This record gives sequence, structure tokens and C-alpha cells, in this order.
Amino acid sequence: MQVFYKSLYMKYEPRFDPKLPKDFNEKQLTSTYFDTRQLPKIEMTMAKDGVVARVVFYFISKKDKKIYEKIYLGPQQDIYKICARQASRIGLNLERQFNNVWNSTLVELLNQQSKKNSDKLNLELNKNKYGIYDIQKPAALLNQKLLESGMSAKDLANLADVNEATIFRHLKDEFEISRDVAIKYAKALGCDPAEILFNDLYVNIWGSTDTLTSSLLKRVLVDHHEITSKDLGVIKCPREIYRADVKAIRIDSPNSHLHNLIAFYYSSNEKKVFEDQIVIVGANIKDRSDGNPRARYYIGVYKTNHNGKTVDLHTIDPDTISADGIIPDEDFNSFEDVVNQVESDRIIVQDLDPFFVAPVVSFINPAKLYSNSRVDVQKKYKEIYTDNRIDEDLNYKNFKEIQKMSYLKQRLEDYLKSDLDDDDYVTLLKRDKIKTLIEVSSSIQDTIGRAAYGDAKFEKKIKPIKDAKLIKADFTPEELKKLDERFADIIEKSETPNYTDEELQG
Repeated sequence: MQVFYKSLYMKYEPRFDPKLPKDFNEKQLTSTYFDTRQLPKIEMTMAKDGVVARVVFYFISKKDKKIYEKIYLGPQQDIYKICARQASRIGLNLERQFNNVWNSTLVELLNQQSKKNSDKLNLELNKNKYGIYDIQKPAALLNQKLLESGMSAKDLANLADVNEATIFRHLKDEFEISRDVAIKYAKALGCDPAEILFNDLYVNIWGSTDTLTSSLLKRVLVDHHEITSKDLGVIKCPREIYRADVKAIRIDSPNSHLHNLIAFYYSSNEKKVFEDQIVIVGANIKDRSDGNPRARYYIGVYKTNHNGKTVDLHTIDPDTISADGIIPDEDFNSFEDVVNQVESDRIIVQDLDPFFVAPVVSFINPAKLYSNSRVDVQKKYKEIYTDNRIDEDLNYKNFKEIQKMSYLKQRLEDYLKSDLDDDDYVTLLKRDKIKTLIEVSSSIQDTIGRAAYGDAKFEKKIKPIKDAKLIKADFTPEELKKLDERFADIIEKSETPNYTDEELQG
């Protein structure tokens, strides 16, 4: 029978194994993490009322170098709060590693088949209301975010403009966290509000592949781009691509720019044409070491074979392709030979009859996606968003004015090319006035463009487009009506000798 150790403050008290001597102070112990980088041991099991966690921290006596285990045992949500604080007191690096191991352990447990009912996952027996989205409650998630931030509850209350008593009730799961309050917390903590209301979603990384070199694994020859089955733990899956059937593999190619990327795909085996897409393919292929066929999985670019019936797979890594050592000359190794060699290097395996094909939906670099800098940017969201929107709106309005002027200029130039009586004095005057207007409008366009984009960008990008008359716009019917009215007004005024050039330009 499991025993939970509680203090008077309803906190689960640790026990030491072996027991500390009576005259021994806990301050005389040092964490083994400082010397050996030993991580706490985390174990979780399913109980009648939920998940029970057992966490062991390792300490060494400064006096006699004896190792002591500090053991916490209890419901996972309560034990997490205590142990996360214990890890943070030892060191921030340990705290981050503890959180990663904790989440991985919990996800793996809940995604295992139940011992009581092999047809169900432990997740289904956890009696939560929202399935996989309720593995951790908002209170536990808020506690975790608060610990990671290094802030106190009082600091969070001030930054989020939330009553301090309310925060403590949220942390104790006495009050439900509303959407509005979650947004306030998220702004202060530098995270997505969804990360406070719903736990992160994790999937298993079931294998890895080297996109550059082949290898020998347990006397079996493994091709480059071939996926070998390994238990590589779990990875956080972005909510945008999460589905119940999503799977993940890791690219393990130290000399490739793809190294450590995670490839996500849906194991749906859809019967579609995936031409030129990056896919995961399963096929029965003979092993080159013993000649026996076996089920093998590859990642590559899907190409229909020239016979129209089978499939070729091309490399996803351009570093695989190399023309090194091939020197064109007059008799051998012509340019065509070099091209053929390069094209041949693209092919991983050919003439496949796959039993499984699934498109890769995303490549993600976890180190970049979940970096600490993301938190800082999130905290400055309002400032960054506002500034960017102001710049975007200004640029859009200025560019729109250039587009309108370009439209009128083109209409006027087309009008001048039409059949006009050049012998008529009024017509000649009209031509001169319209030409002057066109020149003035070009000058105004340049002024607007330089003000909006700066001299360097205007000269390099905007002016060439404008000069080539490639500025296009999808005007609304109202805008187009006003532009046509303006054109007609210009033509009418140009035919009236009483109007000066300045009045026409206005």
C-alpha cells in the first residue's frame, strides 16, 4: 500500500533513504547534480484516483561522502509542485531538465495500454473531461509557468493586473481560470494563453534516419534515408498539426543542414498521388546483406517511375549530391555524363511497390521553436505588434497612392496615343498640359515612394517596378469609379483653355 507523507500544511513530506542521523542537518548534503549531473528519478503509476508519482533526488554527504535518496511520493499534480521547486533550488538547468523528463514520463504513461483493459489507453481511464487536452489541469500548468519564469505570485499579480488572492486560488485549483484571465497571465509570462488552459501535446519519436551515409546495424545494412526504429522519447507537437495519428522521426545527420530536425507525418496511408512531395514510404525490399526481403521505411521525394507503375524515391538532402571527382574532358566524362551522375545521385531507391505512403506535413527544429527568446518576444507582443501594424498600414496607403497614380498615368498616355488632330491649337495645348501632368505625377510618385520605403529600397525594388509599369492593383468598384471620374475630369479641364497647369494638377 502506498503511503503519502503530509505535513500540517498539506504538503507531501519527503523521506530519506537511508534515514538521516538525528544530529545530521540537511544543509550538510550536496546534490549529486553538481558533480555527476545525475538527474532525479521519476516514476509514475496508475492508481484508482489518478496518477501517482514517485520522485527521487540524490544527495551526497559532505562529511563521509555517503549517498542519500530524498524521496517524494503522492498524487502527480501535488508532487510536481514540490519537486519542481526542489529542482529550481538546486539549479535552473536542472529545473528545465526536470520539467522535460516529468512531461515525457507522464505522457508515456497515459499513452500506454492499460493493464486492466488492454483495449484502452491509461489516458481513457483517467476520468478526465477533455481527453488528451486534460492531462494536466490549468492550475498545474500555471504553477509550472510561474516556476519557469522565476517570478513570485505577487510579481505575477502586479504584471497581470490580477488580485493576488485570486492568483493563489488559481494555483490551488480552487477557481477556474477564465479565458480573459489566461490572456492576462500569458502576457505577463510571455506565452500563449492556450499553454495555460491546455497542456502541451506530445508524440513519440519512433525512429531516426541519416540522410547522408549508409551504415551497418547489427549486421544489417541500413541505407541513407532509411528509418531505423528507435525509442527516442517524446517531442512537443505544435497544435496546428496535431492529430491522433500524427507520428514523428528525427533526422540524425551531423554533417547535414537537416540535422536534428523532426519530421511529422500522418500515418493515414492515403491512396493519393504524392508526386514531388516529401513522404514516408514503407515497402518490402531485399536486404543487400542476406538477400531476404523485409519491411523497410524511408523518407524521400516521391517520384513515379518511368514505367508509370512503380515508385522511385529521391533524396531530401542536397548535400548527398556531388560531382566531386568527375572531370569533363573531350573523350570521357562529358558535361552530359556529369549531369547523369548528379541525377543518379538523387535516387535513393527505385522501382518500389510501397504498401505505405504518407506525406510529411512539417519539419521542425525544436531548439529554435521552443527557445527562451520566444518568451521575451511574447512579452513585448503589444509593442512589436503595434509598431509593425503602423508601418504596414503606412506602407500600404503610400503604395496604394502610387498604384492610383500609375493607373491614371497609363490612361492618360493611352489617350495621347489616340487619334488627335495635331493641327488644332486647342488639341496641342491639351497635349502639352497632359504631358506636364504626367511628368509631375511621376515626380510625386517618386516622392511618395522614397518617403514610404527609403531611398535605398525605392531605388533597388520599387522604382524598377514602377518604371516598368508593372504596378498592378485590384481596385474596388468604388475606387475604380472615382479614378475613372478623375480621368474624365482631367480630360475635360485640359480641353478648357481657361484652366492653368497648376489648376489641372490639383
